[in-house]
Amino acid sequence: MNAVSSFSLFEINSGELPS
Repeated sequence: MNAVSSFSLFEINSGELPS
């Protein structure tokens, strides 16, 4: 898993979807 995927999953887990 790359850094971008990790960050995306973190955002999703935080309940904040990138706009």
